[in-house]
Amino acid sequence: MFPIYRESKLQDFWDLCKFLCGDKIPRKEDVEIWKNIIEANTNEWLGVDFDLNLEKFLMIIQNSISFSAFNTTYFKNETKAFEALNKIIQFTEEEDKGVSEPKRKTFNHLS
Repeated sequence: MFPIYRESKLQDFWDLCKFLCGDKIPRKEDVEIWKNIIEANTNEWLGVDFDLNLEKFLMIIQNSISFSAFNTTYFKNETKAFEALNKIIQFTEEEDKGVSEPKRKTFNHLS
């Protein structure tokens, strides 16, 4: 999978993808090169969709049955899982500013 996002936020999006995808995405220093290759619409000429955009990324999280399953699948450490979810929420809220005023929410495993 290849993180695909607008150039000004691609590095930030890569950081989020790294939380869930680990070594299944290109190295950070190569992500812009791969973005340009993959954006050539590989789905049309190869019949395979390699891009990982924000919508697909959020679907990975949504498809987790529970927080416990999400934690076990991707982190095995609740603190890291909460940290990742908070960063993902912050990123999506910042991206959504044009649609509505964001409400700052964070998850705390103690609440």
